[in-house]
Amino acid sequence: MTTTVGIDIGGTFTDVLVYNGNGSVFRKKIPSSSDPAESLHTAFSVLRTQHLSPGTLLYSTTLATNALLQHRLPRIGLLITAGFRHILELNQPQQEPDDGSSPSLPSRPVVPLEDIHEVTERLDAQGNVHISIAAEEVPAIAAWCHAQNLKTLAISLLHSARNPEPERRLRALLLAEDSSLHVLLSSDVLPEAREYERTAATCLNAALQSLLGAHLSRIGRSMQEGGLHQPPLVMQSSGGLHGGERVSQRPLTTVFSGPSAAAVAMARIGAASGFSNLVTFDMGGTSTDIALVRAGQPVLTTHGQVGGHPLRTPMVDITSIGAGGGSIAQVDPDTRWRVGPLSAGADPGPGCYGRGGTQVTVTDANLLLHRLPPSLLGGALPLSQEAAEEALFAFGQSRCKSATETAQDIVQLVNHTMCGAIRRVCTQRGLDPREATLMAGGGAGPLHAADLSALLGISTVVVPAQPGFAAPFGLFYADVREDYAAPAPPDATLDPQRLTHLFTQLEHQAEATLSQQSIPAAPRKFRRSADFHYVDMSTHLTLDIPQGRLTSDILHQAVTQFHHQHEQLCGFSFQGRKDVHLSTLRTTAIATRPKPALPTIAEQTGPVQPIDTRSVFFFETRGFLTCPVYTRTHLGAGAALTGPAVVEQYDATTLIPPDCRARVDQFGTLILKRTISQ
Repeated sequence: MTTTVGIDIGGTFTDVLVYNGNGSVFRKKIPSSSDPAESLHTAFSVLRTQHLSPGTLLYSTTLATNALLQHRLPRIGLLITAGFRHILELNQPQQEPDDGSSPSLPSRPVVPLEDIHEVTERLDAQGNVHISIAAEEVPAIAAWCHAQNLKTLAISLLHSARNPEPERRLRALLLAEDSSLHVLLSSDVLPEAREYERTAATCLNAALQSLLGAHLSRIGRSMQEGGLHQPPLVMQSSGGLHGGERVSQRPLTTVFSGPSAAAVAMARIGAASGFSNLVTFDMGGTSTDIALVRAGQPVLTTHGQVGGHPLRTPMVDITSIGAGGGSIAQVDPDTRWRVGPLSAGADPGPGCYGRGGTQVTVTDANLLLHRLPPSLLGGALPLSQEAAEEALFAFGQSRCKSATETAQDIVQLVNHTMCGAIRRVCTQRGLDPREATLMAGGGAGPLHAADLSALLGISTVVVPAQPGFAAPFGLFYADVREDYAAPAPPDATLDPQRLTHLFTQLEHQAEATLSQQSIPAAPRKFRRSADFHYVDMSTHLTLDIPQGRLTSDILHQAVTQFHHQHEQLCGFSFQGRKDVHLSTLRTTAIATRPKPALPTIAEQTGPVQPIDTRSVFFFETRGFLTCPVYTRTHLGAGAALTGPAVVEQYDATTLIPPDCRARVDQFGTLILKRTISQ
């Protein structure tokens, strides 16, 4: 039977979701390997045991993310305009205060000074050539590459976003000297008038290309062994899919691959259940990813940061912190306790997994507080209460705390870390978290969601039917997407005719790229946007621009919208006091894909029956309460539950506190509402 397979490789588990042609669905969680290709090979082995023959692979990966976070990038060289050799050193972004979201690793340039070579050439800010590249310099550059053993080169010449020809000429001259060199141009990677960001993006893409290229080659071999011969569609940070060949050319677009897929899924489910404005909270085994959904769509941005490296590419606006079920409790040098960002991963995993892990994790704490069942994954992963208690007791001895008290502290610590991150995401984007609806995804999200809603003053929590499979689920609801950008005209005037022409050129480029990737021709749609900023200010906002021929009135409306959004997000505007400039024009081409219908469930018949009772610790009462335990698959549409209660399923556990009521809608979504104001 031919199927479509969605696979997300995370730090702890590899999630496999299969939609068959007959409408049936297969789900499986597999412990991740340190080698993502090995995890994929295992996933295909599982499919073979189920007699499933994949026809299309939809894929999301953390390969680029991990390489950036761990600063493990292949060596490359950089050719730069003479006088600008230190651009990566001088423009390193300041590290944000450590809030447990990332290891305290120093941010360092992707290319050290000894691997940077200056080129005698110069363009002005309008792209006019002042000093041409001297052809006689090129043999010396090629000899330098050979002496330095550099096989990959990034070229980033000053103002090349305005005029890419000098970069193209330099590449042609270099390849004529040494055809074995692999050369990337900044004017191709990021054609924007931001010198540091363009240079950094080009270097990161050059470094990641060999990693992702080798990875996708191994995936191709695993796919052929699994009976799949079509190239995969890979999730990008933008929430759109693209062919593996194109993604391997621009690997930086995959940094938030898995989290973006999860955000797409939760936006789709939330809209179907009547919640089009959400704060999504995706807590897995290693990290927690937070995003906003407005009007049924994940909020996008064009700038971000991972591991101290700037990202200038369309992406779902995701904040990722090192807080998950496998996050390890540690004692800082000043004796304070910290939870995360280090994680026990899948092997050996938390101590309660019984695989040799001895460090205390959030999962151990939840197990001892009976918030988790005695086993996970439908009984396939038994948990050891004794191992968890022993590890927690040893950790808490320095403060003369019992194992139970230590478990409470650890859960509260991770809750407050996640709560702080959610509050920060909301307030920095002009949203009061008390007015939001919280959607919990990931294997651990539903377990902590009610605690966070109490801390944040959120009255409604939404839990999808399969929260632990949010990322692979989102792959099925994503379209193929191609993004192109170009610098706006250097003059300050907003010429409608000229801008219309430039947007049309970008659309033709995006259309040609989709055609080259063998993406089905119909249906296609285009979206336009542009980066606006106040003169003499670098902070910009990206605003949508209508399709078709632009007029002065349309551009005036866009400028008015910029003033309004700037005041909403920053608390002030300079309307009437400062001019507004355009910096970058953007076009998105979307090739829509057929999507499965959102699964519905049967109506609840008769009263809801628990399968068990268990004494569970609730922070609302600061003690253990005996409460019913329900099976998620036994809950039909219209089922109503009153807290305290626990709802268990294959991929997650949902905690319903004593001050909450819950109901199930037609899509199997569990909706929790507080009955007592916080």
